[in-house]
Amino acid sequence: MNTDEEHIAKRRRITKERKARWLARQSQESLDRIRAVDAAAYRRRIEAETPAQSQARRERNAEAHHIVRDRHSQRIRDKAIHFIEAQVETDNCGPKNII
Repeated sequence: MNTDEEHIAKRRRITKERKARWLARQSQESLDRIRAVDAAAYRRRIEAETPAQSQARRERNAEAHHIVRDRHSQRIRDKAIHFIEAQVETDNCGPKNII
């Protein structure tokens, strides 16, 4: 089971890298068109949501935001604990990231 998950993660990583290389080869006009199409599709999807779906999406987004913020804060604390002062100074510690 673990190898299946590793295989899926590897495939996703390779696909993401391939897409990044493809995007790097595109012109700025093409990138602008791609972003406009993606934004329009996202807007249509949001407009088609029911209020319950919108609430669920907002809750998922808020939870993901909290997880990212907590992980970032934990990395900063870990750096401070391990006395890597040069790296701690480079972090942008906002009011929520008090060590």
